[in-house]
Amino acid sequence: MLKFFRQIRQKLLADNKFSKYLLYAVGEILLVVIGILIALQVDNWNEEIKENNALISILENEKISIAIEIEKEEAQIQEINGWIDTVLNAQIIIEEVDAPTPQQQKVLESAFEVLNYLGLRTRKIEDLQSLSQSISRSKLTGKNEVVRTISKLIDRYGYGKDLLDIHQENLFGHDRSLNGDVLWFNSKDEAVYNFELMKTDYKFQHYLTRSRRHKITSRNTGLKIVENYKLLSTQIEYLLKELEK
Repeated sequence: MLKFFRQIRQKLLADNKFSKYLLYAVGEILLVVIGILIALQVDNWNEEIKENNALISILENEKISIAIEIEKEEAQIQEINGWIDTVLNAQIIIEEVDAPTPQQQKVLESAFEVLNYLGLRTRKIEDLQSLSQSISRSKLTGKNEVVRTISKLIDRYGYGKDLLDIHQENLFGHDRSLNGDVLWFNSKDEAVYNFELMKTDYKFQHYLTRSRRHKITSRNTGLKIVENYKLLSTQIEYLLKELEK
């Protein structure tokens, strides 16, 4: 009987030793798993910091680019406004003046030189598309508004790119038989015109009206582009504040 109890005691001791080893092994595994998880989290943090820094650099560069674009657009808008005024003044001279003065003749010549000009600027939209993709991949809360603004800008430039062809086709489509005795350009590309015929040629006067209308459309397109750029600049400021928290 004593021998039997000793065997049971030895077995219990052996079982207790096994339990201790089992607990030790489980503890070691847990430590390894925790270490791996911490390392992964640290890597994620480091990667997130790198991505944030890269995005901050992109946004700050874009702020500078936007300021340049706005300046260029506004300068172009002022030039288009000048063309609109010149064409309008030419129309007034044709309608109201019997014999133009030398100064009025210069106004007419300036107007004829810019009849087909629309003055729309173009930009490589690949830069805007790249910016949109960079922001879309981020975890920023306000990114959707920015992406929508960029999308509108891309659409504006796409519209502007087609506008010149559309307007020129519309401008010339009505005037295939425009009287060459009214206005023509010599070998030096200088405007030559018959003022008396201009006063009675209503087809040519409509031509001037459409030219001015097209320039106004061009100017308004530029104004919308400037408006979107200013909005984008403000939105980028918010994103930068969010990234720098």
